[in-house]
Amino acid sequence: MGDTWVTDINDLFPLGAPLGEMPEPARRLGAYLAAIAGAGSLAPPGERVQTPLRCRRRPGHHACPGYIDVLRLDVPAHIHWSCTSCDDNGLIQGWQGSLWDLSQLPEDVQAAADHDETEVHLQDEEYQLLRGISVLDTDSERIVLGARRAARGGARLRCSDEELEELLGFVAFEANHESQRQRQQRLDHLYERMAHALDGL
Repeated sequence: MGDTWVTDINDLFPLGAPLGEMPEPARRLGAYLAAIAGAGSLAPPGERVQTPLRCRRRPGHHACPGYIDVLRLDVPAHIHWSCTSCDDNGLIQGWQGSLWDLSQLPEDVQAAADHDETEVHLQDEEYQLLRGISVLDTDSERIVLGARRAARGGARLRCSDEELEELLGFVAFEANHESQRQRQQRLDHLYERMAHALDGL
């Protein structure tokens, strides 16, 4: 049986306190709930969305195999989320207008969204690696958290070619500054996979 979390995002992050200033356990929980809030803010109101975000619980000291589904309701404004496996679930309130509200598209981003989009398919481990990129701007964060879970696992990202080029720049930056050889190789492979989609391969 999972836990039920009722979270006001403004209580979790008072005055937009950065994650880096929080104790490690609180930072991990905060990052988890912030990602759910961001994904939920991008969901069409009233529509349950299957995200590729992984559940963070470890029942019996084993990683939960489940993913997070989100349902955004605007009246009253909250995001309901639940795990597909362990029944962990919760409500996130206070997200509208917060740093984690990604629902408002700038005019230039909306204009790009009105054009043909590129769809990028990533395997689950590739998407989780992308989620771990340390520096992303708001537009790239919107693409990553706006991904949908693929029918057979993994993630589907949709964005314009220009947005994908910007996201690739962050992946390349992360790879170039990664000191661990194995992770650097995984980032290089991720870059190549995403670049192939840009090339139409």
